[in-house]
Amino acid sequence: MPDETLALTAEGEWLADGEPIEHELTKALFSKSLTRHDDGSWWLEVGRERKPVEVEDTAYFVRSLIGTAEHGYRLRLSDGSEEPLRPETLLLINDRLTCLTAAGHEAKFLRAPYAELLMQTLERTNGTHELKIQGMKIPIETPVAENILFFDGICGLCNSTVDFLLRHDRTHQLCFAPLQGRTSSALVPLGDRKDLDSVIFRTKNGFYCRSDAVLRATLKLGGWWKATALFLLIPRTLRDPLYQLVAKNRYRWFGKLDACRIPSKQERMRFLD
Repeated sequence: MPDETLALTAEGEWLADGEPIEHELTKALFSKSLTRHDDGSWWLEVGRERKPVEVEDTAYFVRSLIGTAEHGYRLRLSDGSEEPLRPETLLLINDRLTCLTAAGHEAKFLRAPYAELLMQTLERTNGTHELKIQGMKIPIETPVAENILFFDGICGLCNSTVDFLLRHDRTHQLCFAPLQGRTSSALVPLGDRKDLDSVIFRTKNGFYCRSDAVLRATLKLGGWWKATALFLLIPRTLRDPLYQLVAKNRYRWFGKLDACRIPSKQERMRFLD
């Protein structure tokens, strides 16, 4: 592969040094060859060659639909493949429609298939939006929680922190989502999301990272935990280096899971992915 800087835009376009790649077979090969590493970075791996790729949103896209609402749809994906749409995997957050492929990858609908699907299938019942496909009614619009802690889903320390917050959050102030998940792709800015070293806390006032995120999430526990606010008086320039030291060694010190945690039945309402 040449030495260009490669990028995949939020609209599914491949760029080399900022210029569109027009060759369809090349784009299909690139889409098939993307791999996400544990640190959140994306790499193009073709044979023995490896090259980093700046992925703005997600790595897979629905380019067009075949079929009808009555009989079901097939998806034409960005890697050139086709497969049936699994309606139960559809998710709409902040006007961003996605589904899961047969391989379990998130695929984002581009504008044309997004509009086509909604025009043919969207219904509104009792104030909620549903898609009617093959006789099924699928609720797809997910309300956005106010306080969401985004964490590295395969990090042992991060999962222990989530367990701690779940245990002490008796008034259910917090929701949780892995940085590798679909909610993160829809809500967290790229500059924050691509760095799995950082826990991110989203509130109505904005996003907080690293030590700020942990402290502000702990404040939501109420009671004596409000004393955590005292640590916010310590400058971030002193707090964050300690946080980053632990974050960079978190897999070695606290272990790494094979996949993102699956919430228990009791936890499911608190997890957005």
